[in-house]
Amino acid sequence: MDGVLAHIHDAGWKELKAGCIYTTRTRVPRTRPDTIEIRAENQSYVTALTTADRFGWHLWAEAWRRGVTDTTEVVVIGDGTHWIWNIASEHFPQATQIVDWYHASQYVWNAATTIFGEGSELRTPWAHKHLNVLWDGRVSAVLTALESFRTKGEGVKDAISYDTTHQARMDYPAYRARGLQIGSGPVERACKQLVSARLKLAGMIWDAEGAEAVAVVRAWLRSDRWNEAMRLRPPPQRRYRRQAAPPAAAAAAA
Repeated sequence: MDGVLAHIHDAGWKELKAGCIYTTRTRVPRTRPDTIEIRAENQSYVTALTTADRFGWHLWAEAWRRGVTDTTEVVVIGDGTHWIWNIASEHFPQATQIVDWYHASQYVWNAATTIFGEGSELRTPWAHKHLNVLWDGRVSAVLTALESFRTKGEGVKDAISYDTTHQARMDYPAYRARGLQIGSGPVERACKQLVSARLKLAGMIWDAEGAEAVAVVRAWLRSDRWNEAMRLRPPPQRRYRRQAAPPAAAAAAA
């Protein structure tokens, strides 16, 4: 799950929420036999310009269609946005919750920049050291290191808050050992393909219904459900009345 902003008339920038449901397959790459590659397959998409509560039901309906109730293992991946984890807890309580590695690592980099400054030679070594610690799942050690720099500024405080809130979702060694993805790439691509590529071109401003309609159509299309969507459309209604022939024309015809 993720969200992406679109420019809406009389409302400003509003978030369209997007979800990507897929299965994964693991394989050992020929060029790197010491690693495991995890690929997303059979993606389907949901998007809506609505509240998190309503979007949760949209996502659940698609997950149910895809057979989530018959699946032995369910995983939810997202960034730190609270509505994502509220939906996960409500609709997918059995799921393993994973915070996207990229977002988690960005907080380490931001903290390093706050502590040492953008151009400092100490910034990169410190960040790499603590990214390795985080990669090993030792979130408490990262928190201890951050606490010693709490007074340096907001970048450090934000990292402490983020890691504290999501510590249970950052057991990366265990996830890798189970062959689980730790990146939210599929839904990030969905946001770009479903929304940004069409709704965020130069100068575009949409009404709310139009923006959602376009995003939903693109979701159906990229989910390979276009024919199904067309079958769900009501039959077109005739919008005109056949006019009676003028009296003179009727007489001539007789």
